[in-house]
This record gives sequence, C-alpha cells and structure tokens, in this order.
Amino acid sequence: MILTTRRTLQSILVVTLLMLGLMSGVASAATAHTYGDVLIAQSYEIPITNPTDGLTYQSVVLVSGAHLDTRKPDYSGVTAPKGQIYLTLKWTSAPPQIPYGQPGYGNFFSQITPLPASALTFVSGKHSYGSVRINPVDQTGSSLEYDGLIQATYYFLIPISTKSGQVVIGKTTSIGTEYQNMTGGQPTVLNIGGPTSIPLTFPKLTVVSPPGAVTTPLSSKSSVLSAVIQWLILIAIGLGIFYLVRRQRKVAEPVEASVPVDTPAAAVGNPLSAPSPVAFVGQVDSATTDLQINVLGGLEFIPSLGKISDPARAFLIYLALHTDRPRSVDDAQTALYPLDSSGKDISRSSFLNYVSEARKAVGSRHLPEAGDVGGYRLQHFTSDWSQFQAYLATFEKSKDESAIAAGRAALTLVRDRALAGQISRYYEWAHTESYFSQMERSIAKVAFELSSLLIRADDLEGAEWALRKGLLVAPASKAMWEQLTDVLLEHHDQALMQRHWHAAEAELGSSGLSELKRRETGL
Repeated sequence: MILTTRRTLQSILVVTLLMLGLMSGVASAATAHTYGDVLIAQSYEIPITNPTDGLTYQSVVLVSGAHLDTRKPDYSGVTAPKGQIYLTLKWTSAPPQIPYGQPGYGNFFSQITPLPASALTFVSGKHSYGSVRINPVDQTGSSLEYDGLIQATYYFLIPISTKSGQVVIGKTTSIGTEYQNMTGGQPTVLNIGGPTSIPLTFPKLTVVSPPGAVTTPLSSKSSVLSAVIQWLILIAIGLGIFYLVRRQRKVAEPVEASVPVDTPAAAVGNPLSAPSPVAFVGQVDSATTDLQINVLGGLEFIPSLGKISDPARAFLIYLALHTDRPRSVDDAQTALYPLDSSGKDISRSSFLNYVSEARKAVGSRHLPEAGDVGGYRLQHFTSDWSQFQAYLATFEKSKDESAIAAGRAALTLVRDRALAGQISRYYEWAHTESYFSQMERSIAKVAFELSSLLIRADDLEGAEWALRKGLLVAPASKAMWEQLTDVLLEHHDQALMQRHWHAAEAELGSSGLSELKRRETGL
C-alpha cells in the first residue's frame, strides 16, 4: 500500500513538474513584453496653408524618438499578434517662433485638429503600414504652446523583425485657426503639406519581465530558446527527484519530518520558496491599488480620466507627488494657482470647483473629502515615480546582478522627460520645489551607473539602452554622450556613428561635438 501510494505521489510529482514547465512557458509569453527605444532628436517643418488667403506657415515638429512595444499603446493590456510589434513616435509640434519685428511675426496656425490616421504611413522596403490614431487632444480654448497638429497617439503594427523604415506624413487637410498679429480668426479647413519622411533605424529589442524581474536584451528567437531551456531544466529536475526517491525507497522507509506551521519554507531548505535575491518594494498590489499615475514622460492616468481641465489634472498630480501628509486648501491653492500677470488670484470657489472636478474624475475612494483625512490626500494609487524611487533604493544598496536588475526595472519606467508637454503655470510648483530637477538627476544617475555596470559585464547593447534612457531626460549630459560614444565605437559602424554625431551636435553644439570626436582617435 505504501509503495503504491509512493508510486502515485512520484507520478504526480513528475507530471506536476512537467506542467509547471509548460505553464512557465505560457506565463512567460503572457506576461513578458518586448520593446525598444530609438533616440532621434530631429526637427522637421511641415507647411500649412489657408486656402482662403493663400498664406502658408510652417509647423515645427520635433521628433525626440520612437518606441517599439508588443503592448498596445492604448493601455488596454492587449499584446501584439505573434511576430508583430507596435511602433509609436515621441514628438511635439508648434508654430514657428518668428522673432519680434520680423515679417510674419504674430502669424501662425493653432488649435488644429490632430492629423487623421490616413495621413501617416510607415514604409519599410516594399511594404507600407497604415496608422491608428487614439486619444486626440481637443485644442479648443487651449494655450498656444502647441499647434495641435500631432497632439494624439499614432501607432503602427509592423513585423517585429523590421530593422528600418520611415514614417511618411502625406498631404491632408485639417481644421484650425489662423492667427495674425496674435489675433485668431474663425476655424477653417487647412491644407497640410507633404510628404515629410522621418527615417528610423531600430535597435535590438529587449525582452522585459514583469516589474522587478531581471530584463535582458534578447531577440525573439533567443527568448523562445530561453523558455525551452527552462522547460527542459524543470523536466530534468523532476526526473532527478524521481530517481532519488526511488533509490531512497530501496534503502529504507523515509522518516516523516514535522515542520512548525509558522516556519518559512525557505528556512527548511526549499529553494523554490526562498526569497528573491532582489526585493523590489516598488511592486504594486493591484487588488488595493487600481489607479496608476505616470509622470515620467507625458502625463498618463490608467485608467484614463477622459476629458478633464488642466487645473483639475494639475491638482491630482500635485497630490500624487506630495504623499508625506495631507495638504490643506491653502497649501494646494497657493502652489497650484500662482498669481497671473495682472496679480489676480484664483477665487476660493473656483479652486473648490476644480477639486470637485478632480474628485469626480477619480472617485471619492481615491480623493476623499478633505475633512475625512485632515486635508487633501490621494489614496489607493501608485505612480511610476514612486516605483522608480523604490527601484532606485534597491539599485543603490545592491551589487552586480541585483543592481543591474533594479536599474533596468527603474529605467523601463522612463518614457521621456517628466510631465513632458505640461508647461502651463499650474505646474510651476514642480520647478520651484525641484521635482523636475530631482527626477532628472535620479534618472541620469541610474542611467550612467547602470551603463557602467553593463559595460563591465560586456553587455554593450544594454549599456546603450541605459544611456539613451538617460539622455531622454538629460540630453546635454556630456558624461553620458562620452560613454555612449565609447559604446557605439565598438560596433565599428560608420553609418551608425554619423547618425550619432548628428544627434550629439544637436544637443552639444559644434564645440561639444569636436570634443566628442576626439574619443574616436583617442587624442
């Protein structure tokens, strides 16, 4: 009876381990995602014409980079079909800044409805791919820092094996307002000129595990190979255990060992239950936290809050970054709504209306009444900045593989400069309280130190990825440009270096470029 039971248990053990192997492969495919970033830093001018009077002005489009990701950029959690990946551009557009006193000063187009998806095409070789437009920004009544031409998210679904191509902006029409001498007319149909081509060369992609796990640059083929190897290892472990148990049974009956119920599994030698070598305190319990606020790039709320005013949105960001204590009405109003150019302050009733709008957008669970918590405080949420700080703490106190894992996890959160595009007066507190500078210093620190660790580990692709992440927020960092130059020189690719020199000159100027080029000759 005992032997029969043991055979049954052994069979169950082996089958369980085999199933674990299969499930591990499935889980990896379900939770890991693949991505890559391209640093471009190039501006383009797109002509816009009002057919009623024939006047043409240029919209200046600054393309900071491109992003490849198997996760759909609408935050739906949808993963790209096998063998495909989503491509998005990181860009902004604005009217030309004509100096005062020169012809054309005060003339431009603004409040433009974002380009239709049909205007954008990605071309690679003989193949072309259409775009999808989501989250277009309503420019009505907005400030004039951006003309609205591309204030939406555009993405392409392309083969994951694509190495290069170009995004082409073709001729199209849109609705916008012409301003002459800073005075706007009526919205009218505008002719958007073209074509404008934006060349892209994609890096080797990175396979990223869930937050907190080690991320390693891999090709899609090598990630599959890795999953197969893990599966085979689990099979080998199962067969080994089966063999040992059979052998032990022939010698003597095992003695049952009792373990106190409050003893951790790791304490009795179970390696599968031992703590991870890196304890990522930035991981979030989704059961209690269902609001994500991302500030390390363009502002994102997950789930989306829909249409909400800029003052109400700024109020939520203020609370998201001030988590040390509840904030009083005076605290928040003074920080968020500084006196305007006429010296006029916002009324208390207007401020409270914005607070009510913010509460309606996120719900009272996340933003309760001030009297309930002793002031205004955002609850049951997380932010990419708080996660980054947790990873940073682990990075600073860890060594080697653990530090690399924490650094990768931190930089994965970085999409662009903090609160990119949010430049209204409602965010002046983020400058005066040094939030932006603190974020930039922290990101640059992780990027440079992680790249140094990866260089010592002979992972040049990982080092390049880290440095490009750092340059997103600190584009004029001489130290990072120097380190990136040393890394790229190892490729011995003249075309790659020409693109690198061009991007470096845009940030460092001709004198900075001259210093950088000395590293090529060692002089």
